[in-house]
Amino acid sequence: MKGIFLDLDGTIIYSMDFWKKVMKMYLASKNLEYKEVLYQKLRVSPVSETEKIFNEIYGNEIDFSEANRDMDLIIREHIADFYNMKDGVLAKLKELREQGFKMCVTTATPSKYVIPLAKKMGFYQYLDYIFTADTLKINKNEADFFKKALEEMGTKAEDTYVFDDALYSLINAKSLGMIPVGVYDDSNKHETEEIKKIAKFYINSFSELDVSKL
Repeated sequence: MKGIFLDLDGTIIYSMDFWKKVMKMYLASKNLEYKEVLYQKLRVSPVSETEKIFNEIYGNEIDFSEANRDMDLIIREHIADFYNMKDGVLAKLKELREQGFKMCVTTATPSKYVIPLAKKMGFYQYLDYIFTADTLKINKNEADFFKKALEEMGTKAEDTYVFDDALYSLINAKSLGMIPVGVYDDSNKHETEEIKKIAKFYINSFSELDVSKL
């Protein structure tokens, strides 16, 4: 059986601006200025580093436990409002399911947000598994994340396609013998040429995906 690993943010949904909006809303509620360096550091760091990064940038202006609680409330209230499916995704997931592919989402986003979002956006029905950094207890930027997810899903590496917009994820997937598929996203457009070099396929939109070639 063939498998499909689907990244969430930037791959099957437009979402990267969501995290900026959450931080901006929280900081505005505390009369603090949003600093772009906060987002740039968080986007390439494991979740375990979040408190450290906030403290580096805002120091004692923020109580992180309070910030974490308040941002969690903002996320739960607005998550489905700020996310949008990328073009062609649902139609292709349906086609992949009909062709017998086993599918999962692989993401650094906490599971408590992913499951309700997947149900709300309509792609939960196509998934066999949802693998998150908190459920696997491994950061997504580590190759062992994909290794453990692969073991749990039960497909062979050489028969499993990894759809992702981030170069580091595709490098990790390829190192395990999995098949990297690059997906364009504005947030990682600076990595496009490098992604094309290592990916077996590259798509600007899921509408371009030819399932018969997988």
